[in-house]
Amino acid sequence: AEYMGPKLAAYLDTKRAEHRRDMYEEPLESAKAKYHSGIEESKTEMWRQEAIPAIYEAKQEFVDLQLETQYRQRLEEVHKTVRQRLDYQVDLQSTQRQFEQDHMVNWIVAGVKKGITPQQEKESIASCIKTLKNLSVQPAV
Repeated sequence: AEYMGPKLAAYLDTKRAEHRRDMYEEPLESAKAKYHSGIEESKTEMWRQEAIPAIYEAKQEFVDLQLETQYRQRLEEVHKTVRQRLDYQVDLQSTQRQFEQDHMVNWIVAGVKKGITPQQEKESIASCIKTLKNLSVQPAV
């Protein structure tokens, strides 16, 4: 019996240690690991929640920049269109003024030509020929 006592005691001690490990220590370590990973996930989620306002603000700034870009493009387009219209009006007025001047000159010349009688024309040509003859007779200086 003495011979069996220490072996039985060692056997029961190992069984009790295995039982304690299987029933107490492993479930406790498993639960601790599970809760620690849950805590870490919660911390990560809290960090994400804290980042949401910054992300929202960044997205809002991006949208504002896009809107400003569109506004500036439209403003440039309006400026270009107004400038083209003003240039057109300037060209139109310039062309109209030139047409009016040409018409007025033609009208005045036609009026003067109508006012000259054939007799006045003959006298004028004769006077020009006489002046040319006088100039040709004078010695060159």
